[in-house]
Amino acid sequence: MKKWEIRTAFACILTGSLLAIHLIGCTGYYDPAGKPAEEAASDQSETSVNETEEDGSETSANETDEDEWLQMAESARIANPWGETQSLSVAEEWAELTFTPPAEEITLQNGKELKLTTYRYIEGTIEALYQAEDYELTVRKSADMEGTALAGDDTPYPSEREESVEGLTVHCLGDGESIRLAYYDAGDCHFSIAFRSGEEGLCEADLCELIKSIR
Repeated sequence: MKKWEIRTAFACILTGSLLAIHLIGCTGYYDPAGKPAEEAASDQSETSVNETEEDGSETSANETDEDEWLQMAESARIANPWGETQSLSVAEEWAELTFTPPAEEITLQNGKELKLTTYRYIEGTIEALYQAEDYELTVRKSADMEGTALAGDDTPYPSEREESVEGLTVHCLGDGESIRLAYYDAGDCHFSIAFRSGEEGLCEADLCELIKSIR
């Protein structure tokens, strides 16, 4: 056979091989199990929807997602165990505690007005939160916690003294002139009043009016 005939025959074989490879690529893909393309694709889809456990049971992707969300919710609850509501009766039910907070609006001696914004609760403890621009006042009642632990404030204030209000011994913490934190016991329950603002705290008159209204 002549050289040009050999070259022509080789070119034809090469062209035919490339065409065959192209056609195979267009019709499907290679599956190591030797299954047709449609069957292999179906198996992959089922595998993505269902995950086989070690004991042979199957767990759907939706069930897995739900379990993950429940775990996340439980983690969030542990990180922040406080519930929140606009209803005093709901807070009392969850805390298993009766509570009489100050009025819905409080006017301080300096003219600032604070409004009751929400109730927070955990088992055995209930809180009323008051707010106004740069002011925040929390009033808590508890059957379990007491002192600074109840207030959630372990700040080392420079001044701490005791005052007698309505026959109660009230522990007052602050800067010596105004009060940032106060706590006391009444009957079988414990109370705390925490005031946070940019500059000043509560005066004694404000504290006395608050204590008189809390039950």
